[in-house]
Amino acid sequence: MKKTLALLAAVLLLLALGCGKASEPAKTLPEEPTSEPQPTAVPTAEPTEEPTPEPQPTAEPEDYELWKAAEVELYEDLNGGYTIRITAAVPAGATLKVELPGQADYEFTNEKDELVYRKVHVPIKTYFPNVPVDTPEADYTPHVTITTTDGTVCEIACPSVHYTFPTLAFEITSAHETDGDGSIRVKAGENGAYALTFTVNEADALVRLGETELTADEEGVFTAELSPADGAPTTFTLTAEKNNCVMATLTIVVEP
Repeated sequence: MKKTLALLAAVLLLLALGCGKASEPAKTLPEEPTSEPQPTAVPTAEPTEEPTPEPQPTAEPEDYELWKAAEVELYEDLNGGYTIRITAAVPAGATLKVELPGQADYEFTNEKDELVYRKVHVPIKTYFPNVPVDTPEADYTPHVTITTTDGTVCEIACPSVHYTFPTLAFEITSAHETDGDGSIRVKAGENGAYALTFTVNEADALVRLGETELTADEEGVFTAELSPADGAPTTFTLTAEKNNCVMATLTIVVEP
């Protein structure tokens, strides 16, 4: 009997232990963290428009301020004449042009990789009208342009040069009286004529008495016989002219 009870107690103990283990929660391994899903295509940025550069004025390239004006001066040359010196800055690859009336224009192309200064000497007579002039004062403005490598033609500002043309004048060396208006009054001699002698400040000037051309002697002296018509005071006109000079006119009244 005692053996039977001991055996029964052992069986119950085993059952109790087995039930205790079954009641503990089952242990599980922690799940591996899953990574974010990767995109199947390479992401693209939001579309943007390329900024449009502001247009640059074609007449004023980037360094236009450096060469948009030229220096101009008038000087007396070694030959006793006058010459215009034009100093202009020429950008790399650009062509400088100076317009010359009545002849081929001056052109220079800068073949260097940097801006250079070019001096151009132009005789002032290049701009002369080559006819007698009415007034002695004149101003001349060189016309200078620069053509850049892209074909843009830029006007280069140039100051004017002032020139005074010579004025022809007579010097009457025979006896005479001068009136208030600049004319002269003379008297005919015993032979009924007045012997006029005079010089002109430009020896190669064309001198006329009325329609008659006069010629100077070797010393540059002009002579003429003036006779009053019909015994009455007679007016004669003496003129001298030369290209690029102011014409001279003198009125002569010859009394009998």
